[in-house]
Amino acid sequence: MAEEILNNIEEKQEKDRNKSDWEYYLVEQIKERTSLLEISDYENIQTLKTHRNLSAHPSLKSNNVLYEPHKEMVRSDIRCMLDGVLTKPPILSKKIVKELVTDLCDVKEIFIDNQKLKRYLQAKYFYKLNYEVESVLFKDL
Repeated sequence: MAEEILNNIEEKQEKDRNKSDWEYYLVEQIKERTSLLEISDYENIQTLKTHRNLSAHPSLKSNNVLYEPHKEMVRSDIRCMLDGVLTKPPILSKKIVKELVTDLCDVKEIFIDNQKLKRYLQAKYFYKLNYEVESVLFKDL
């Protein structure tokens, strides 16, 4: 799946190096084909793209002056991208079951007490899961 998306992006880039259609395509494919983007993450990406476009293209109606976002807005955009996209753990994909089961096998001797195991699972997996991935995980288990 990822390889197919990458190939399609490369084709789009080859067709026209000056267009950024591939960016839109990439975000849409990730949204549709994976569980990595939650609705808020997707909307934050759209907001970032709007802010970028405003900052990069002068408005023809306001003396060709570029839009300058406030420092707080820029910080917010950066924080949203870090939290929602760039630093999100890869275990949040729908293929978490294999990793979880393997990890449980590795730590079964360490966490004999159910409370300690519960804390471990909560800290490593459960607090990060979105509803869709959580449903798939428990259905598969």
